Amino acid sequence: MTFTSRYPEPPRQRMSAEEFLAWSENQPGRYELVDGLVYAQAAERAAHAEMKGLIFLALICAIKKRGLSCHALVDGMAAPVGVRTVFEPDTLVYCGPKLPPDAQLIDNPIIVVEVISPTTGRNDHTRKVAGYFQLDSVKHYLSRRSRRPPRRASRTRPGWRGAHAYSARRRGKTRPAGADAGAGRDLSGVMTRA
Repeated sequence: MTFTSRYPEPPRQRMSAEEFLAWSENQPGRYELVDGLVYAQAAERAAHAEMKGLIFLALICAIKKRGLSCHALVDGMAAPVGVRTVFEPDTLVYCGPKLPPDAQLIDNPIIVVEVISPTTGRNDHTRKVAGYFQLDSVKHYLSRRSRRPPRRASRTRPGWRGAHAYSARRRGKTRPAGADAGAGRDLSGVMTRA
């Protein structure tokens, strides 16, 4: 049996973030740009999609509860983190005026969330956390893997671009307030610190 993809092969030449956004606008499927190279994103499993939805709902509830002029978005928005890198977080929060309906780009997220799948864990815990903190607007990076405690990295001071604050919260130890979004808990503790 021969497997054929329903999506075209990603281009092999390096692109800038701007070129990637123009190219990806008319492509089926989901892609990210890493160091100028296009990578197709794998189809999601039901558990991944459900986790994303629960986190999105928790963020929406936290925003409303606090009366913040912030907005949560789930999936599909591009976050450029460099001249040749564009990630697509599972969920994010930005503050300020609501984006126009045809916007594809978020260049000022304050919270970025990645739901970790078996094949993306290493990349999400290394390259992505460092990449997202290249954006001065990012205050918190949350990652969640099914049946595991969440992880959080927070910007500890203005201009900080490192990822050394990124650490696992193990069962039995204190977790950050509201960080267990997989259970649909309120993330207002994170929102307050944003």
